[in-house]
Amino acid sequence: GIVLSGSQTFANVVFSGSGSEITGENTFSSATFYASTTISGSSTFTDFTCSTGGATLTFGAGTTQTITDNFTIIGSDANLIILQSSDSGSEWTISAPIESASVSYAKIMDSSSANDSILALNSEDEGNNTNWNFSGFSYTWTGADSTDWYGKENWTPKSVPGIAANAFIPEAVSNGNYPIVNDSAKANEIANLTIGTEEVSEHSAKIGINMSGGDSNFTVSGTLTNYGTIEYSGTSRIIDGTNAINDVENGGTVVYSGGTTDEPLEVTDFSSSGTDYANLVVSGTAESEGNLVVAGNFTAESGAVVTMASCKTFSLTGDSEQNVSIASGSTVTLADISILGNKSVSISIDSGAAASLENFSVSDGASVTSSGSYTVKGNW
Repeated sequence: GIVLSGSQTFANVVFSGSGSEITGENTFSSATFYASTTISGSSTFTDFTCSTGGATLTFGAGTTQTITDNFTIIGSDANLIILQSSDSGSEWTISAPIESASVSYAKIMDSSSANDSILALNSEDEGNNTNWNFSGFSYTWTGADSTDWYGKENWTPKSVPGIAANAFIPEAVSNGNYPIVNDSAKANEIANLTIGTEEVSEHSAKIGINMSGGDSNFTVSGTLTNYGTIEYSGTSRIIDGTNAINDVENGGTVVYSGGTTDEPLEVTDFSSSGTDYANLVVSGTAESEGNLVVAGNFTAESGAVVTMASCKTFSLTGDSEQNVSIASGSTVTLADISILGNKSVSISIDSGAAASLENFSVSDGASVTSSGSYTVKGNW
C-alpha cells in the first residue's frame, strides 16, 4: 500500500493497496480509496471517495478530516464500508458540506460531524457518533447516565437518534431515568417514536417534553405510538412537522404538569373532529380553549386547576367504562360535559375538591355513578 507522510500537497491520489497510510497534515485535490487505509493526521480533501464495499477507513483519534467539496462513501448491502477511530471510544471529526455528502451502506463509529447532521442511508450506527443521521436506524433508550435526551450514554447504541431515525422508550430503564427533551436549540426531530410496549398491563414508560417559546416543538415526522405517558410542562408539543399530534389508539396517557395562574398550560385540542386523548391527566394549572374528547379516563390530581372556555364541550366517548377523578385540593371548571355511547362512567370528587359544569348531558344507554359533590350551573 501507499504511505504518505509529512505535510504535503497532492493532486489526485488513488489508494489501491491494502495497508495504505496517510500521516501528517496533507492537502489533496482528490483522494479515492479502493482498499483499507489509515489516516493518522488531520488532512484536507477537495473530494473524498470510497466506493469499495468491505473497506475499512481508520482515522486517528482526535484528528479532523476536512472535505471542502464532495464526501462520498458508498458500500453495498453485503459489504459495508467501515469508518472507525484508531482508538475505540475516542472521537475523530469530519468537516464536510452536508449538501454534497453522500453516504450509504456504511458502518460508522466514534465520529463527530463538525457541521449539521450527515445523512447515512442503509447504514449502521456502532455508537459514539455525533451529528450523524442514520436513516431508519433504531435506538433504544437506557437512561444509563441521566434523563438527558441528548446524552449519548443514555442510548443503545451510544448515539443520539437523528431526524430520520426511530426511537424506542422501554417500560423499564436504569434508575427510573426516563428521557426529558428540554433544549429548543437542538434539532428536536426523529422519524418514529414508540413509548412503551403493548404486552404489559401496567405501563411505566414515559417521555417529558419541557420547552417553551418560538419553534420549540418536538417533531415526529412518521408515527407516534404511545402505550405509556407523554408529559408536557411547557408550551412545546409533539408535532408532525406542522400540527400537534397525539396517539389515541394505544391507551397512552398525556399529562400536563406545571403552569401558573398567570401562565397556565394549554390543554391541546389535537383533533378538530375526532378523539383528542386516550387518557388525560392534569397535575398543574391548565386551561383549554377548544373542545376536548377523551376516550379513556380524566384525572385532576391534587392541587390541579383546570379551566375550560365557555361554550366548549368536554366529551367522554369511550366504548367501555370511563372514570373521572378529581382529587382533593383541585379546582375543575368545565363547560358542557357530554357522555356518549353505551357504557358506564364513574365520577369521583374527593372532599376538598371544587368541580363545576355548565351543562351535563348523557346519551341513551350510558349510565353515570357519582361520589362527592359538583355543581351543574345549567341543564342536566
